[in-house]
Amino acid sequence: MINKNDFHIIYQNLPFSNLDVEDYLFDIFQKVKENLNKRTNNDLKVEYEDNIILEYILQEFVFSSLDGNNFSRSLIYEKSYIDQFISVVTDKFFFNELNPYHAISLVSKYSPVISNLELHLNFILNRLNLMKKDKNSKDTLLDMISKVFLMFKSIIYLITSGAETEAFATWRTIHELECVIKIIFEHPEVIPTYLQHIVYNNAFRDDFEDKDLQQSLIDDLKNKMKEKNYKSKDMKKYIEYGWLYAIKDVDKIENFKLNFRNGLEVVAGLDSYSYDYEMSSEVAHSSPLLIYSNKQFYKSITIVRMYESFFRLEKIFFELLKNSNVDYASYEKMRNLYLEFSKKILNREISLLQNLITKRKDNN
Repeated sequence: MINKNDFHIIYQNLPFSNLDVEDYLFDIFQKVKENLNKRTNNDLKVEYEDNIILEYILQEFVFSSLDGNNFSRSLIYEKSYIDQFISVVTDKFFFNELNPYHAISLVSKYSPVISNLELHLNFILNRLNLMKKDKNSKDTLLDMISKVFLMFKSIIYLITSGAETEAFATWRTIHELECVIKIIFEHPEVIPTYLQHIVYNNAFRDDFEDKDLQQSLIDDLKNKMKEKNYKSKDMKKYIEYGWLYAIKDVDKIENFKLNFRNGLEVVAGLDSYSYDYEMSSEVAHSSPLLIYSNKQFYKSITIVRMYESFFRLEKIFFELLKNSNVDYASYEKMRNLYLEFSKKILNREISLLQNLITKRKDNN
């Protein structure tokens, strides 16, 4: 329980401690607790996290009182303001912390299926932070791989919150980014062209203040397209996938096209996932699959595809780590300890998914 002395220590470290509102905020804190006691009928079984109540109060104060750095001392002492302040914080804590809505989840965050992967992700993301700090300049591949591992944490949050279809739709984005990462890792020579296409995209979206420079970029883009026999109507797809031409003889691949399925996915060697990618696209675009879905099936397919993508991306990460200036011995030790267990989890989940698919076929 936070007392006056505890609060004083916390207050001294706040960025607005010079405003002399310590007693004011502590009084708000006490009144919020009184309100919560009334709402719960002083039920001793209900435990309050004082630090969370305090966090709500501080964030609310910063948002409503310090917005735009225009602090009004007279405003915060108005009775209507104080009453609303106390009411808002009480409501938010009561409904967000004591009575949140929880959808039915088919997998717990404490299950080894989830906790094992999350442990690995946290270790990787911390190492990536060190690797990025060690770099003197921006590293495209490190930025991409940091983003993709962060997205795995998004899937974990969604799937343990009972949002299986949303988790599967997030895997779709991971799959897209994995294709780009795999290609750039295997063909680092394409990075300048890839970055140039990001610049083209900014010009296409009219993001440049210098309109002459923007037009010269568009003209350059059109000339590049003309060399490959593309028309103006193809500009968007050329911007998105045209960087693939930086790979030698890429256009000799059978049925190669500037799109995801016949271009990016094929070049990455991950086109075996095209059916699942299409299914996840239907979910992402609010088809009936999103609303009337088999939770068990989408839970299983998401976990399997998530783990498969993770193993491939982890292998790339480990190579980058070994070639960096960051010590990798502790990561390698952890990797040796948990990776095999993760593979056993994947094999188990594949069997569960195959059983579900068999049952669906039998029922049809």
